[in-house]
Amino acid sequence: MADFKRQTLAEQILEGKADTGAKTSNDSLEARLDRDFADAWRPDPGDKIVGHVVELRAHENQYGTYPIVTLVTDDDEEVAVHAFHTTLRNGLKRARVEIGDHIAIKYLGKRTPQSGRQQYADYRVLREQKSGEDFWAQIEEEEQPPF
Repeated sequence: MADFKRQTLAEQILEGKADTGAKTSNDSLEARLDRDFADAWRPDPGDKIVGHVVELRAHENQYGTYPIVTLVTDDDEEVAVHAFHTTLRNGLKRARVEIGDHIAIKYLGKRTPQSGRQQYADYRVLREQKSGEDFWAQIEEEEQPPF
């Protein structure tokens, strides 16, 4: 029953009917200008965040452009995940995260590659698969062995 309530809340958020103050892609530009930005997720190793995606946007800094994924967590908090770390950005891209998706992210901490090179921040990203989604359409025919 709790999952049903969360899913219904996410649908209400996306339709602009929930009173959460969440930003959605359906908001007018003027309404979005009047809202504060969501607090940034600043994880420690082992921290997890789970929620529904309500906004995707790009941010540019001195190193280039990276995605910011805004979630409404299962605790009804709005949090912005800044995907400036390569492993997080790649995980979100592989998961094909879109507005409305229910996702989970875990910060695994700093890792040292076997090569001994510079440490990197490691993450795991999961997206709840949607009913009727064609998993096999994601598999490229070019990647199949030629036999």
